[in-house]
Order: sequence, then structure tokens, then C-alpha cells
Amino acid sequence: MSDQRSSGETVPSGPSGRPAERSATATALGLIGWGGSERSLSPRSMRAALLRYRIMAYIVGTGLVILACVGVPLQYAGHNDSVVAIVGPIHGFAYIIYLAVGYDMARRVRWSFRQLLPVVLAGFIPGLAFVIERLTTPKIEADIRAFEAAEQAAGPEGPRPAPTG
Repeated sequence: MSDQRSSGETVPSGPSGRPAERSATATALGLIGWGGSERSLSPRSMRAALLRYRIMAYIVGTGLVILACVGVPLQYAGHNDSVVAIVGPIHGFAYIIYLAVGYDMARRVRWSFRQLLPVVLAGFIPGLAFVIERLTTPKIEADIRAFEAAEQAAGPEGPRPAPTG
């Protein structure tokens, strides 16, 4: 899918129909806008990003539940901080990876920051990562299906720019 700008430039757009904007910062960093390269917009890469996100959501969610339900009570009631000392840094490291994977997924399906925000916040509230993952997955699968339908409608030659004139 693509949009025709008034300047005549054709800008690819995602399943939501929004054009992929290219910023000076992204260009300077070697990134190709929020949407990434054409390769990153394939349904296969979108599904792979979704799978990575789901795996990390379960890891981060499990780590946080262990910290909140086992580690913190043991630390304060039992005066034993071994669970917090072990699981805490692992959860922190996994959360950083989770953020990167969540950003990659959002970039590939061209989500806005507002759509990404619940994914980011899910690593802070015990159990919420599981809920957000369950709410997010059908939305992304729908975006992937919409992208595939648009790709098939465009034919084997890919999207065509709108006529000028």
C-alpha cells in the first residue's frame, strides 16, 4: 500500500493506512522511518516479531509475578532476600529485551506510540503482561491479515503509485 503526497513522492503505508514518515533523525541513524524497510514489512517478519514478543511477554510476566508474590513477601516477612537477589536482575534484563522486542513488533505493524504504551507498561504490574499479550495478539494478527490482503490486491508487481495530474 502507498500514499501519494502532494509533492509527487510515493510513501509506503501500513495496514492502518497511515503513511510511513521519514524523519531526519531516522535518516541520520540509518533507519528508514517508523515502518522500516520493505523487508521488515513482510507478513512473515511480522509474525516472527509477534512470536518474539509473546515469548518475552511470558518470560517478563512470570519473572514479575515471582518477584511480587514470592520474592517480596520472603524478603520482608521471612528476612530472606535470595529470591529478589536472583530473580530481580534477571527480570530487569529480560524487561529490557522485552522493550526492544515490543518496539520491533510495533514498528513492523506500524503501531503508534499510544498503541505501544500498554505493552511497555505491562512489565511493571504483576500479571498484566499476560493480559496485554492476550489483548494484543488478535489485533496484530488482524493487522497482518489486512497487510496480506492489501499485498494480494496489489498483485505481483507490488503497490502502484497513484497517477499524478
